Amino acid sequence: MISRLKKLKSDPILGLVAKYKKDIRPNKINLTVGEFINNNETYKFNCIKKIEQTFDISYKYLPITGCLEFIENSRKFVFNETNNLLGYQTLSGTGSLWLANQILKIVGLNEIVISNITWPNHHQIFNVKDTYNQYDINSLFTRIEKGYSEVFLFQTCCHNPTGIDYIEEEWNEIFKRIKRYNHIVILDNAYQGLASGNPSIDNYSIRLCNEMNIPFIVCSSYAKNFGLYNQRLGNLFTNFNVENLDDYVKKIIRTTYSNPPSFGTLVFNKVYLENYNDWSKECKELVDDINIKRNILYNKLSDNNIIWDNLKEGNGLFYLTPLNENQIDGAGGDWHHPDALTPGSSLRDPIPVGPAENHDGEGDNG
Repeated sequence: MISRLKKLKSDPILGLVAKYKKDIRPNKINLTVGEFINNNETYKFNCIKKIEQTFDISYKYLPITGCLEFIENSRKFVFNETNNLLGYQTLSGTGSLWLANQILKIVGLNEIVISNITWPNHHQIFNVKDTYNQYDINSLFTRIEKGYSEVFLFQTCCHNPTGIDYIEEEWNEIFKRIKRYNHIVILDNAYQGLASGNPSIDNYSIRLCNEMNIPFIVCSSYAKNFGLYNQRLGNLFTNFNVENLDDYVKKIIRTTYSNPPSFGTLVFNKVYLENYNDWSKECKELVDDINIKRNILYNKLSDNNIIWDNLKEGNGLFYLTPLNENQIDGAGGDWHHPDALTPGSSLRDPIPVGPAENHDGEGDNG
């Protein structure tokens, strides 16, 4: 038996968190992980607080594919309608993307194309064959038109880590080309509702892809938009027309984790069926609060002749700053004085930041 394994490169986020914990200054702010924080506690939706004590909890195993009621409710949440697509409960967004990669392998698709700036775990989960420029849509058009029948991964909204999303007209042009060149799409849907405050707007790319009958897999998480971080709740839907695919997916689930956990589905189902209006109102309030903080930070920086492009225009929890690695590591001096860069603690965690030069990105997709 081998006695030593090659040392792995440290996770950039965990490294920063370790330095943060060692820092003894009382005005320090942790902006590394995409998580809503309120008074040093993970934010909990008020509608969820109300219903937590009302559950009649069963410890019976769920089916291999997950809670059937949750899958049906998720189907309507993700698509704004019901449909007959294959659907599975997954271990949050990360587990959904992992399962998507397993499905690609089953059908003989082993490589994907992705933007050059993305969530780092995309590179750990998938075999990335090529990239395009995240900030140049013409670069994407050129890459789409370069070949046929490839797999492209897109983030539906609240792009991690840039916060810069495609508008509806751009999605129209993207999928027109995707359809023409017979490509396949994976839609990473980790933040539905947190871009506009309305999940039925944020899912435009999903609905369009489905309407155009483009082969796709959509991978969703309920960590951020429902605050169910440690419940690891997500789902996967696909319109792949492959005979017996469902049996193969069930076999993969059965031989890895057998079936998913249950409690998060109880919360989601009750919110969706009985408290959806309350959740919608609170979701919109969170989005409005993020946008206010983006404007506060932008104006405070501008007052000091510092311009961070796209800060006000971005969506969601993330913004890719122009800070370099040395500045984030503390060598830049002012980094140790949060008030020189942010409006104090008013930005507490809604806008995690990372070095612009790290094109793997930062943050957590759930």
